[in-house]
Amino acid sequence: MTDQQLRQSGGNPSGRPEDYGVPQPPEIEKQWTFSTLQKLGVPLLILIPLLALLGLFGESSAAATETGNTFAVEVSYPSRYRYNMLSPLTVSIENRSDQVVPTVTVSFGQDYISQFSNVSFTPEPDEVTGEAYYVRFDDLQPGEVRLVQVELQADRYWRHNGSVAVAPGDADDAPDVVIEVSTLVYP
Repeated sequence: MTDQQLRQSGGNPSGRPEDYGVPQPPEIEKQWTFSTLQKLGVPLLILIPLLALLGLFGESSAAATETGNTFAVEVSYPSRYRYNMLSPLTVSIENRSDQVVPTVTVSFGQDYISQFSNVSFTPEPDEVTGEAYYVRFDDLQPGEVRLVQVELQADRYWRHNGSVAVAPGDADDAPDVVIEVSTLVYP
């Protein structure tokens, strides 16, 4: 090698670092090491999207049906939904008796309804007390079906429990049918 070529290569005739006397790094076997928290966290990070794909975090509804001496009542309500979403609670009341029922009172527990905001009833409640919202119907014919719909916007997190009661007569009369409802609101 000529002097000019030696200068161009930086003074190293072969151009390899080991010719300078610099030690090479040792061969290290690659190892995956996880702390206990990482061993738990990584599967959880994988599990959350899988549960979302399977619909666990989506909105779901439930329906409950009960028949009393006078009425057959079906309540469909949100069983699980997200904060600030709107969802209906619908009550269907059928007169199963052979007689006209002069007054029907549907009551919605205040402990349940107060957990939601922007609550709107169709038809509007006739009376609101510290215990319940009362919707009344007059002259329910045999076999006739009437509906009450309540739009609920989730305002508070976690589980909310309450009841819907249907009574022949006024709010003070004993209910013919009582149906329990439960809704889970999550972030």
